[in-house]
Amino acid sequence: MVIIAKEVDMKRVFIKSLLVLSVIFLLGAFSCAQAGVSQADYDNLKSKLAQAESQLKALQDKAPVTVTVTTPPGTQPADLSKTIEELKKQIESYAGQIKTLEAQKKTSEDSLKDLNLKYTELQKQYAALTKPPEEITEEKVEQAIFALINQERTKNGVPELAWGRNLYNITKQHGKYMYDNSRYEPSSWPFFQEIYWGAGYTSADKLANGALLVWKNFQYRYEHGILSKAFKYGGVGAYKSGEVFYITFMGADVP
Repeated sequence: MVIIAKEVDMKRVFIKSLLVLSVIFLLGAFSCAQAGVSQADYDNLKSKLAQAESQLKALQDKAPVTVTVTTPPGTQPADLSKTIEELKKQIESYAGQIKTLEAQKKTSEDSLKDLNLKYTELQKQYAALTKPPEEITEEKVEQAIFALINQERTKNGVPELAWGRNLYNITKQHGKYMYDNSRYEPSSWPFFQEIYWGAGYTSADKLANGALLVWKNFQYRYEHGILSKAFKYGGVGAYKSGEVFYITFMGADVP
């Protein structure tokens, strides 16, 4: 049976999503800036509070300071108790406004920090997706599949296969045959074999997992072939043409 598989490339989808999220990030940052606190207004309010507190302390200590308080005509400026009460009210008002502004500023800073963290993570993911793709060679595919087969055998309590040089040479010839003839045909050699055609993968490991997943779907062949206790040797040959890999696995009790 011929199995042709192609891995779905999510790069374009992710890049589009990243652009959308970047726009959201910039709009969110702009919104936070609009909702933030003007440094000039904040400094002015703090200055007024400091001045009012200084005036209050001077009056309470009865120090000779100049106090600017608007009073109706005829009011005696010597009435310090009234002036002190007015200053206390001003201080309470300024302190309340400053507390509100500081809370708003803290909220804006926290939101901006959270957006920066998310944006940094998106940049890392984008960089990982846009880095030059791994070169998938025939040798990498062969070794990845063979290692995966031995992992499966160990997991199922079956001894690992030794690398069979003669089996490997046969699998390489068979891969070239499939390419030259554009069709699958069982090898004439009396060895167990599995075939897989794969294209569009981004790494040798993913291609190896794809091949094994397909082979495991044929349970009887899988259990009596790849997991066979009768086999002591194995070989995996890959022939690459363009993006397509023609892969053959063979197992036997001789190398």
